[in-house]
Amino acid sequence: MIRGIALALLAGTLTGCGASSRYSAAIARDVDAPTQAIALAVARLQLTVVHGSVPADSVPVWTNILESTAKVTAKGAADFAALTPPDQSMAADHYRLSQTIAHQSAAVATAAAVAEQCLSSPNDGCEDLTSVRYYKVLEPLTEQQDYVRWSRQRIMRDLGRMP
Repeated sequence: MIRGIALALLAGTLTGCGASSRYSAAIARDVDAPTQAIALAVARLQLTVVHGSVPADSVPVWTNILESTAKVTAKGAADFAALTPPDQSMAADHYRLSQTIAHQSAAVATAAAVAEQCLSSPNDGCEDLTSVRYYKVLEPLTEQQDYVRWSRQRIMRDLGRMP
């Protein structure tokens, strides 16, 4: 009885540690976690908007949130780019997702640079952030979120087809 349970646990462990499950875990770590961080950052940033613009005293908040999110997305993009998909037939979709999260990371870095520029010289480069056009800073982030979601769905479909 005990030997049967041990063998069942061993078999479950071995099948759970396959290439596709490690790849799925990498997707959760390198794609999903940064994507969630961006969604949370955007929600936090939108809470600072007053009467359709970002007040000057909220610019440091934007800078901190965007810079920390940029670090998370850059690490996720770099780690995922270094992965090899579990099956060669997934190479094209892996590359597409890798490029998509790299673009997402670049969009966050650009938004962080806009906030940093506004923080370092408040009279220069703040017109989009501190006006009713603040959404132009966030729009590329949310747009990239859609692209990542579509590319991720392709990968998950590929993983579902694997034996």
